[in-house]
Amino acid sequence: MSCGHDGDASAGAPSAAEPVPGASAEALAAIDKLTARLADDPEDAAALAERGRIFYDNEILDRAIVDLTQSIRFDSTKPEVWHLLADAQLDNLRSREAINTMIYASSRFPERMATLLKLAEYQLIVKRYDDALATLERAGRLDKNEAEVFFMLGEVLRESDTTETASPIKAYERAAELDPRLTDAWLQLGTLHERRGNKIAERYLVTATNVDRDNPLPYRMLADYYSRKGRLAEAVAAYDEAIRLEPQYAEALYNSGLVLLDMDSVPRALQQFDMAVQVSPTYVDARYYQGVALELQGFTERARQSYQQALNMAPEFAAAREALARLKPAPGTS
Repeated sequence: MSCGHDGDASAGAPSAAEPVPGASAEALAAIDKLTARLADDPEDAAALAERGRIFYDNEILDRAIVDLTQSIRFDSTKPEVWHLLADAQLDNLRSREAINTMIYASSRFPERMATLLKLAEYQLIVKRYDDALATLERAGRLDKNEAEVFFMLGEVLRESDTTETASPIKAYERAAELDPRLTDAWLQLGTLHERRGNKIAERYLVTATNVDRDNPLPYRMLADYYSRKGRLAEAVAAYDEAIRLEPQYAEALYNSGLVLLDMDSVPRALQQFDMAVQVSPTYVDARYYQGVALELQGFTERARQSYQQALNMAPEFAAAREALARLKPAPGTS
């Protein structure tokens, strides 16, 4: 069985002497230990799977694929190894092999819900919508009350834009009904209802924050909603909650800064942009608006530096170029 991998798996297994670029010292020690174990028993499927997992965790994908394929060759009874192999193939831009691996896995474990859902997810990723729907139909026959099946159905219907014949909203509603803790279902319901101009969108987004109080994403999405509705103070409060939960949340920091600019709270907006670029130095838009906030406060030279950094990162950034031209020093000045 090839598991969707066309190469010679036995030829690529690394020895302890081979360099492993990018791996941590702890990972290298574990790899060496497993390699020594495999020297005594080259068909040790568990050791191959564990070494493959370490390679995958350290983004050494080719070697992960080799080890995981070999592990399955010697023991095909572990579904989690099939799943990890598919993940490694997909991350390595080998989507066809990843799909084939999951198809093999679904035939090997035809009544395993997690495997069917993962196959449907992969089919969705590569836009094989009809195949994904067929896989979800199989999953639904296993358990007609599995919330994840309905959530994934909503994802497929939303992505494939088949709303004329089937509603993703109904699928998400059923998913949330079956599992009220399914945060993503509430968020998708809020997003879809807002696109349709339905006021109930806010209720769904608020529900998501109540369902998952330690997750910053629902608060950021609720804040974005308030921002689009012009409810700026409520937006800032929701952004503050997202940032409290995740101080390194660059997108929430940036969006909060924009709202604060709209509220003429320029000093605080600058603080948010400063934190955003500290967290993510290549965040071009945050760097540009850092310049805007500096310029509004009269810090011309610092503003010029921010605009220049934004332009260095994105040479086609017209607004940054225009700002630099506007702040160009007068002749004879430094």
